[in-house]
Order: sequence, then C-alpha cells, then structure tokens
Amino acid sequence: MNIENPRFNQPSPENEPSELFTPERLIAHIQENETLPNVSKEELQRLNNEMTQEQVLEYYTTAHAIENEEKRNELLDQWIPKPKILYHASPLGTIEEFEPRGRYKRNPNDPPQVFGSSSEAVATMMMAPGDDSWHKAGSYDGQRTWTFIYPDTDEFRKADVGGYIYELPPDDFNCDPHMGMGVAEWTSAKPVKPLTKPKHYPSSIEAMLEHGVKVYRVDQELFRRFRDNNEDDVELLKNIKPIEISNA
Repeated sequence: MNIENPRFNQPSPENEPSELFTPERLIAHIQENETLPNVSKEELQRLNNEMTQEQVLEYYTTAHAIENEEKRNELLDQWIPKPKILYHASPLGTIEEFEPRGRYKRNPNDPPQVFGSSSEAVATMMMAPGDDSWHKAGSYDGQRTWTFIYPDTDEFRKADVGGYIYELPPDDFNCDPHMGMGVAEWTSAKPVKPLTKPKHYPSSIEAMLEHGVKVYRVDQELFRRFRDNNEDDVELLKNIKPIEISNA
C-alpha cells in the first residue's frame, strides 16, 4: 500500500527521531501531542505495514478524540493509515466482483465508486432496509462505538431480510476524511474482487448487535424527534435502553 499525500511535509534531518516508532508509540504520541511525530513518509509507510486492523481503528478514534477541530483536521489531512480489510454489505451472496456504481453520491461530481468501510459494525448498518427516512445511524463518541436508531414498524420488520458482509482488499481504495462517514468510509473507482466468501446474516439488526452496534428501537413519534435534529440526540438516548440480542 502506498501512502501519498501532497500536504505531507518531510522532516529536516536534524529533527528525525533517534529510534524507530512502533504503532503503539505512534498512537501514544498523537494522544499526548495531538499531531504526528516528525518522521518521514517512508517511516509512516512502515508503520502502516506493521499496524493491525485494530491499531488502524485505534488511530482513527484517537484522531477523532482531538477536540480542537483544526488540529484534528490537520492530522487527518496529513496521514490516514489504510485498513488491512474493508467491509461491504450486499443483499446478494454470489458477487464475484463489485463494479463501481453511481447510484449513491456524496458529491454530484463523484465518479461511479465501490464503497467499503473500515469498520465491520458500519457495514452491518449499511445492510439495513430503506434509506435515511427509515433509520438514523452514526457515532456520538468519535467512532469508538456506533449507534443505530429505527422506528419499530411492520414495514421495517418485513423488509429486514438481512444480507451478506464481504471482505475487500483496501489497495485501490481512498478516503476523504471530510466526506460521508469520514475515515469509516472508503471508495474505489476500480472494480474490486472480494477476498473471501461473504458471511450471511438473517437480519441487519442481528448483524449489528453481533458487531457491537448500539441499536435503539423507538416509536414513530420519538423517531421523528431524532430526524428533526432540533434536540440533543445524546440527551434523548439517555432515557432509552438499547436492545439486546435476545430481544432483537
């Protein structure tokens, strides 16, 4: 995987660190300093190669924990390590290659793309039936955990027939941290072949619960309040208990 960023500044030789960073030291440095260490592009590539999927996700949540928006954006604009695996939800379980499609665009000028998520939890939310009028999905803690809110209707229950989660290679994918779901969402303008056979789930809710998504089942009036965005979602959720697997 190659890391290319035109905003990346090479450190001067006299400021190069005397010992190699590890992924753990890199994340600790960002937690303490809210910025990348003064290392070369090649050093960051080495660190990315050494990172586990969990460490890549920890980098993302560490970046999102930076309260200063300017510093947070500067960090993510400088460098975003690529995940080892990306996840893609589909209603079909026999796809041998994903072709770029233009049905969903975050920007009108976007080319046809294949979408993948660095988080399997996010991919399970993409399996849910309907569009944003049927549910509300996102994170309220810097992408450390994910939340899914939906109205308990016969229409939703009948439509939730589950689907499949595919694992995709990240090589041809790129991420814009300021678009869509940020570092949780990656796109490729090239066709992508899955790495393995997909895993089937009989319902999207069951899949979400299995992967740690906080799922809230509400009545239509309360869901309307979430959709209107006139109130603090976190405050509204304080009075609601997320469902458990046994109650899905």
